[in-house]
Amino acid sequence: SLEEIAVLLFLHLAADRTGCSFWADATIAKKLGLREGDVSQARFRLVAQGLVAYRYPLYQLLPLDDARP
Repeated sequence: SLEEIAVLLFLHLAADRTGCSFWADATIAKKLGLREGDVSQARFRLVAQGLVAYRYPLYQLLPLDDARP
């Protein structure tokens, strides 16, 4: 979804060199012009797809497998 793409790109730009970010959902939503619930749902889907790990309050971008199309 567009929300997933926006959140993933935001996390990529905000992450440190280890792929970690501590941005709160409310702040991400405000910066992206989304509702906080949209950010939460996008995060849930990104975690399910194996693109992001999340444990409050830490996001971490996960590496892509070479086998992924």
